[in-house]
Amino acid sequence: MRSIVLPEMRVVYPQLIRNQITEIQPMTRGRRMREVTVKKDKLLEILKTNRKTHMEDYIAAEKGYYEELVERHEAALVIAKQGPECDTPVPNIHLQSPTDHTPEYDKIIGMLEMDIDDEVVLREDEYSSFVDNDWDWKRNWDVSNTMYMQKAGRRR
Repeated sequence: MRSIVLPEMRVVYPQLIRNQITEIQPMTRGRRMREVTVKKDKLLEILKTNRKTHMEDYIAAEKGYYEELVERHEAALVIAKQGPECDTPVPNIHLQSPTDHTPEYDKIIGMLEMDIDDEVVLREDEYSSFVDNDWDWKRNWDVSNTMYMQKAGRRR
């Protein structure tokens, strides 16, 4: 079996044959890899790009959140002004506000900038967060903020 070697990360992936592999599992000597050594400069570049994307998404989500909040308050106000004669229920105006996670990016970026080594060893979970931008909070963040970002005109 031929392998593809990614030079900067020293990872060997089995070559995909006829789309039979549904998930790529990094392998080293027949075992699933738990750590990877990466170039610090490349990791910093990726983290800064991911941070920028998160900040842009957060700003759009915050804008959309306030637009949605105003719309709901205005709708509730119209119904409230009609008084008890109005049969229309007052809409729910409670919304979960977007959360800014840029401090998490900033902390990791700062730590890496202070590190004196040229290479960094990442565990599997760190790789998922730092490189794949798949933090443990990411799925919930996406679910709660996609509507707000779309309202503000930002598409993913």
